[in-house]
Amino acid sequence: MAFKYLNENCSAEIIVNKSTFIAYLYCVSTKQDVKNILEHLKQQHPKANHYCYGYLLDNNRTQKYSDDSEPAKTAGFPILDVLKKNNIDECLAVVVRYFGGIKLGAGGLTRAYRSAITNVLSKTILVEKIEVPVYHLTVDYHINDEIKNFLDKNCILLNTTYNENVVYEFYCFNESIPKKISDLTKGQKASIVKYIKVVNP
Repeated sequence: MAFKYLNENCSAEIIVNKSTFIAYLYCVSTKQDVKNILEHLKQQHPKANHYCYGYLLDNNRTQKYSDDSEPAKTAGFPILDVLKKNNIDECLAVVVRYFGGIKLGAGGLTRAYRSAITNVLSKTILVEKIEVPVYHLTVDYHINDEIKNFLDKNCILLNTTYNENVVYEFYCFNESIPKKISDLTKGQKASIVKYIKVVNP
């Protein structure tokens, strides 16, 4: 399954029978990200009645929702369901509710929370990502100019460190690049240190 990812964080608001539902979508990669965002939202909306959410991580292997005192499965569950049906990963969806005095009933609540997330999703851009290796390459200064020019043209540089040698951290989409680097450096190989997900070019 090809998952989709948020291009950026987004928010949108709807009003249902005088209750205000403010929906937020966040790019997240860890449970700690989720915890930090929820704490921030509670500080931002101290008078809200509910902070309901759902999130998906790690190719949807990690997932959780919270109804936050709304009737069971009327809030967090439909929020998470919308994310899953859109094949979204690494995403936290939160709906902050200000109660307007009119009870919506279980069916009304479910529709309202689902509508809030569907609405904010329509306002954001989803992208596809691919997993690529991140390379480390150490080169001597006397060949650095040539290597740097090559990397600038063919790779995405993440970090450059200047010590006794020059150390580059980068990724690329062309699988032949590491071999060309080895040829340019007369045998110095770029080693894979980790994998990351990046937007499919």
